[in-house]
Amino acid sequence: MMANAVEPRKDDSDFRWLAGGCIRLFIDALLGSAWLYGALNAVWWYERSCHNDSSGPGDGFLALVVLAAGWLGFTAYVSLSRRLIFRAVSRASWIVTVVLVLALLVGAALLTWGFWAWAIPTSYEPTSYGALCASQPPPGWPLWIPIPRG
Repeated sequence: MMANAVEPRKDDSDFRWLAGGCIRLFIDALLGSAWLYGALNAVWWYERSCHNDSSGPGDGFLALVVLAAGWLGFTAYVSLSRRLIFRAVSRASWIVTVVLVLALLVGAALLTWGFWAWAIPTSYEPTSYGALCASQPPPGWPLWIPIPRG
């Protein structure tokens, strides 16, 4: 009876694995873009509060480098975090998963601050009116967030 059983044929035209990978990549890129936009809002707020009316991180090629490096860094961190969390949820105990999530959140905070440490000095050029920001934080800046000096 088993000899007559028909095995399901493996179809090479089944691209569900590719569609799943594209969807995961799109979600990672979307989350990385949202994270970059949030981090850039702090940079733009810093510039506006220091009376430096710039539209973004530097001009021309420098802006492209800052945006591309930030987007790639944030997207790669999102992708790595997602993979680690899914692997920990399926294979480890709940305490390991909680510790991993907390460690990833601390890493995300450090990555965001590192982006600020790189983007603010490269994009901020103190003017005579906003020269005070070169030596102290602008008004309203949270004091628990250290400001990188270029």
